[in-house]
Amino acid sequence: MKKLSILIGLVFFGLATTTAQTFEKGDNVANLTVGFGPGNNSGAGYTSGIAFGLSVEHCFWDDLINGDFSIGIGGYLGYSGSKYEVPGFSVKYTYFAPAGRGTFHWTAVEQLDLYAGLHLGYQIVSSEVTGNLPIFGEPVSSGSLYQAAFVGARYYFTDAFGVCAELGSGLAFLNVGATLKF
Repeated sequence: MKKLSILIGLVFFGLATTTAQTFEKGDNVANLTVGFGPGNNSGAGYTSGIAFGLSVEHCFWDDLINGDFSIGIGGYLGYSGSKYEVPGFSVKYTYFAPAGRGTFHWTAVEQLDLYAGLHLGYQIVSSEVTGNLPIFGEPVSSGSLYQAAFVGARYYFTDAFGVCAELGSGLAFLNVGATLKF
């Protein structure tokens, strides 16, 4: 794991050969993230899997408020799982969350894009039961409205590639990953 971290770090620094602009009108940005931290189910007996997220947004407005702010709109797809397990019984939960995404960006620092936003969508949950524990009943599939406020940051190493981190978005509390501008 340490060698992989060093290799990823060297690749990132090797890509940092040009300066990058942040979120401007007409830009399209995709984040591919891995999420950590308490997700939908947590507590005694629960184990949470890693959450995965893909978000894409388009900058519709820039040069707002003294030229330092912009607004983007796009979409989000998230996937995660968790499991509740006691001797002789387990329930595996799967979560899928498609959502719309709106973001407000502060872009005054070159190569750095700080933003806050909101997801609004629908979360689909399914379960798979193994064993017999009457309080859990039968496997279920259901859905509900989904919303999440978040803050995030992107740092660009080149005009098209960077890293990102978001708190509060998606199906995990902390999401980190790669950013691609196209």
